[in-house]
Amino acid sequence: MRAVLELIAEPADTLSINASLGILDTEIREGTLSGVSLVGNRLPNAPTFSGALGIEWDAYASDSGTLTVGLDGHYASKQYYNLGNTDRIAQSSGGLINGRLTYSFADDRYSVSVWGKNLFDRFYHSYAVDLQVSLGYDYLHLGDPRTFGVSAEARF
Repeated sequence: MRAVLELIAEPADTLSINASLGILDTEIREGTLSGVSLVGNRLPNAPTFSGALGIEWDAYASDSGTLTVGLDGHYASKQYYNLGNTDRIAQSSGGLINGRLTYSFADDRYSVSVWGKNLFDRFYHSYAVDLQVSLGYDYLHLGDPRTFGVSAEARF
C-alpha cells in the first residue's frame, strides 16, 4: 500500500507553503534469502512515514528587489538498509531542517542567497551495508553535516 498527500498553498501574495506526507506498507509477505525467511520484514530504504514542509516568505520588497526567507524540513521514520532488517545498521527516525535568505534584484535576472543545510547538525547515515560476515565490520555512509554557503544566480 502507498498513500501520498501533497499540498501547495499561497495564503498571501508574499507567502507560499508546500507540504507532503507519504505512507508506505512494504511488509514482505513471502520469500527467503539464503534460507532465511523474510516474511514480515520491510523493504530497504522505505520508511513507513515520511513528510516535508516548506515555507517561503517575501519578507521585504522594494523597487530595487525582494528579500525572501525560506525554511524547509524533511522527516522519515525508521528505515532499514537491507532485506534482513538488521537493526544494527538501520537509520532511526528523524529529520533535517534547512534554511535560506535570498535577495532577488528587481529585474529578476540576478539573485544572491545565503543558505544552511542540516541546521541542527543531525548525525545520520545515508546508507549502510552489513559486512560483518565477510569483512567483520559494517559500512556506514555518513549523511552531510551542517553546511553553509552563498550562491549567486544570473539568468540570461
